[in-house]
Parts: sequence; structure tokens; C-alpha cells
Amino acid sequence: DVGRLRLELVSVFNIDTFRRILVECILPLFLQRVSAGEDQKFVQEGAIKKKYDDIPGQERTPSIAAQTFKDEYEQFDDYMEMVIELGYITLFASAYPLASLVAIAAHLVEIRMDLFKITNLCQKPRPLRTSGIGMWKLLISSIIWMSALTNCLIFGFTSQQLMQYIPDFYKVDDMGHLRLEKEKGWIVIFIIFAVERLLVFIGIIIDLVIPTVPEDVEEEMERIQFLKLQELKKLRINSTLSSVRSQRQTIYNSQSPWKGSKQ
Repeated sequence: DVGRLRLELVSVFNIDTFRRILVECILPLFLQRVSAGEDQKFVQEGAIKKKYDDIPGQERTPSIAAQTFKDEYEQFDDYMEMVIELGYITLFASAYPLASLVAIAAHLVEIRMDLFKITNLCQKPRPLRTSGIGMWKLLISSIIWMSALTNCLIFGFTSQQLMQYIPDFYKVDDMGHLRLEKEKGWIVIFIIFAVERLLVFIGIIIDLVIPTVPEDVEEEMERIQFLKLQELKKLRINSTLSSVRSQRQTIYNSQSPWKGSKQ
């Protein structure tokens, strides 16, 4: 029943948005405020000051000690939330078309919530240089490609959306369930999977036409690489010239007549 599916998606999607705000921001902040007692204050203000009193020129940094009382930042949870939300938006787009608009509003809150969580509730994450998001890229791509099939199945079998265009191929039984005509059911199945193949084909064309890296970014990277090579050549030439000059100076000093006259 597409109506029940839509109702369940609306309730789960919206409730999950408020759950993330409560569990990730409000509840940790409340627990952190409750657990902040005199012992933590002593460590932050007294012990740290005493530790650095004997070191001349060393700044007193109680904020560093305060970081030890906070939880470590787990990026896995944030990635998982975004992937689940993407699944709601793409896999069931035909059943819940307003999911994308709700997600935009949720992300406006999510950005500020994550900012508050990283700066106030969690330890400062260690910056790491990486070339991508790892396995999450494969998972996101799989969800996007699978969404073509799931939406076509909902469009043709579960909802009455396709029935509005070809009503002669469907019938409604006494229980109110949607059924296919016996002699025309294979045509409906052919249309559904043809649309699914068309969507996949369009996705492949878009993936091939639109480059992964924009052209201006590639040009800038090539320019930077060219400048690096030029600087490296200059360094090698200067090093070679310096070595040649040093050898010539050594040979000149060894063959100088002044050296023999002094002896």
C-alpha cells in the first residue's frame, strides 16, 4: 500500500531528524553540564597551572585539559546518517517526493548542529589528508543506481501513478487492490523495465559527459605542477653550476703559481 508506505516514510524521516538533534546535541550537552564537577575544575584550572608554573615561557592552556573530558568525534555516525537520509530521498522518491525539500531544511539545522557538536561537545578531530571518502562513495553510488529500479517498481506496481496514463492495462478488484489485466500485464512489465533501463542509460551518459574534475581545476593543477617542475629545474641547474664553480675553484687553487712561490 503506497499510502501506508508514504505515511511510514514521513514519520520515520521526520522523527529521525529530530532524534539526531536530541541525541547528538541536546542530550550530550546536558550530560556534559551535569558531569562537570569540582574535580574537573581542579584539573583544568589548578593542576594544569601547577604543571606549567615551573616551565618559563610556557603558556597555561586549561582548554587542552578540557578536551580530555570530551568524547572523541566519530565520523562514522555522521556518514551513516547522511547515507540513510540519501536512501530515503532516492530509493522512495516516487512514494515521498517531498523528502528532498524536508532534507534541505534538515541539513540547514544539521550543519549548525554538527558545528556546535565538533566545537563544544567533542574533542577536536585530527586533520588527515585523504583523496576521497573511501567505501562510502561506492555505497552512495550503489544506492543511486538502485533507486532507478525501486522507483520504477513503485511507479508501476505499488502506486496508481502509471495507471493514470494507461488505465486500460489495470483493474481494481473488490478489495481495492490494483491488479494487472491478464492479456496486457506483460506490456506493463515491459514499460516499467524499459523506463528503468532508460534512466540507467541517462545516468551513464551524464556520468560520462560531466567530468569528475572540472576543467578549470585541471588547468590550475597543471599550472601548479608546471611551476613546480620549473622551480625544480632551476634548483638542479643552480646546484650543478655551484658544483662546477667549486671544482674550478679547487683546480685553480691547486695550479696557482703563488702557491709554488710561497713554498
